Amino acid sequence: MNFLFVLDNLKKNCDANINIALIVAKRLRQSGHKVYAVVREKEDSKADPFSVKCFDGVSVVEDVSCNQLIDYQKRIEWRDLNGFRKVLYYICNIRATFAWIDINVFMNRRLKKSLLRKIREMDEKYNIDAGVAFFSPHLMEEVLSFCDLAIKVLVLLDPYVFDQTLDKNKISKRMREEIKIYRRLDLVFVTSKIYEEYEKHLLNINKSLFRIYQFPGIIESETQSKKIRDNDKMTIDCFFIGSFDIVVRNPVFVLELFRKLPKEFVLHIVGRGMEDILEKYKCELGERLILHGMVSRWDAHAYMKNADVLVNVNNAVTNQLPSKLFEYINTGNPILNICKIKNCPSLEYMERYPLAYTLFEEDGINDSVVGKVKSFIRESYDKTVPKQEVLENYYDCTDGYVANLICENIEKTHK
Repeated sequence: MNFLFVLDNLKKNCDANINIALIVAKRLRQSGHKVYAVVREKEDSKADPFSVKCFDGVSVVEDVSCNQLIDYQKRIEWRDLNGFRKVLYYICNIRATFAWIDINVFMNRRLKKSLLRKIREMDEKYNIDAGVAFFSPHLMEEVLSFCDLAIKVLVLLDPYVFDQTLDKNKISKRMREEIKIYRRLDLVFVTSKIYEEYEKHLLNINKSLFRIYQFPGIIESETQSKKIRDNDKMTIDCFFIGSFDIVVRNPVFVLELFRKLPKEFVLHIVGRGMEDILEKYKCELGERLILHGMVSRWDAHAYMKNADVLVNVNNAVTNQLPSKLFEYINTGNPILNICKIKNCPSLEYMERYPLAYTLFEEDGINDSVVGKVKSFIRESYDKTVPKQEVLENYYDCTDGYVANLICENIEKTHK
């Protein structure tokens, strides 16, 4: 089959949605399928050459309006301008004004037209059997729904309508948008937690449209590297890889926990978010807290494989969990799993993992908690879960299983 992926970006430090696309594309190609991509490109998110190699062909569509705004705002200290001076700036710069109107009033009409035109060109050139959008952002989902491809598929990782951090006044509007789009699609792949929400609330949609899938973070062909530890090494390196957020994934608990752990336990943070809090703790913890900032997905992968212990900080919502958890599992390394809520969706996955220790933020940080964490890290840091055991315990989270699931359902729909 010939697939066309419709993607928001292919930048080096891509988000989870694009990560799924790359994993699935590579596996589909290994199975003999052709996978092409139409990619939106902004000035601040150029396509990564390594990511481009995951496809048989990539066609880039420049987001002209967004790039014009970025270009104009680079020329001045945009963040330092007050509201009145920003309005005055737009009045004096007509092209920037038109770009702002296109994005905020016409919902990026220029980009949508360019994407649709490019999708038609790719279809004519490669005879595409199915178009697949990976939700990031909503605009890609909408563009796919309007195109004329034979089969139109959405792979949804994060909730759009049922985002539990969303202002309740916005839910009905988003639901109307989603229903309109879904009626123009042939298949929608969602996580089990999102499907539960849809079963309760999306009453006007045929539920046969949906298929349940897991994040394909377990890579079948990837061998597990044997841990080789320097005997002179005096630290145990614990890595958190991801982003922090003040509401959904606040870092204070994990930072306080490591503040009370022994000095040989070093916390590495790879990613972004809440930099003001991180810098505050950096001043206190010094070399026991190492901030790596944003890195490419390839570097992040290397950090995961080489970590003594991986730290997973879950979300404070019930229908979404960090996709990095599955990539953690893929390494076989010990996982310290921190839950912000009692009914955390990570629990069902950590129950299957032999080298995991879960603690709940609401239990606080006392001597008993610190002692148990300390024991877990010291007893497990030099161990790994064998790859075969990971594959057996998480067969439904493997790249092969998910790619086959998507392919088989498209083939059935095609007939």
